[in-house]
Amino acid sequence: MWIPLYPLLPDYDLMEETEFTIRVHEKMMEKFRPENIVWLGFSGGADVLFQAGRHMVQKYPDLPMPGMMIPVSCSGLLMSYEAKERMKEIDPRDPLLHWDMFETMVKYYNPNGNLPQYILGKADEDDYTGFPKVTMYFAGDEVFAGIAPDYEKSAAG
Repeated sequence: MWIPLYPLLPDYDLMEETEFTIRVHEKMMEKFRPENIVWLGFSGGADVLFQAGRHMVQKYPDLPMPGMMIPVSCSGLLMSYEAKERMKEIDPRDPLLHWDMFETMVKYYNPNGNLPQYILGKADEDDYTGFPKVTMYFAGDEVFAGIAPDYEKSAAG
């Protein structure tokens, strides 16, 4: 098991975090076949694995994907109006997070507004062509669960 300590804001930006994750994947492939590698991420870590996968498809199409991705409580930073409405409904039951934190997070993670959408993530519009098998998990009373139907829509193509 590898547990990378990826670079965090504000000292690094999302692109540096994404490239770091891909470099770790390349190191893993020196020891393991790609189909035997599983990426697992929780919350922000789940977003990191998705942004790294989308970046690999965009910029490194010849780099093999891991055999499987398991994002737990992922969200992306951009979301549909419908996802926001579902999150508002769940919000009173989530003891930790609030749906409107995403308004602040986008400004924090993309202060210059120059990162491409595929890095920021938008579940209902992201393209997962070329991705390995993905198994997602959400808790029923967490605001992130409001985004789950958008991922399902995106995966259905």
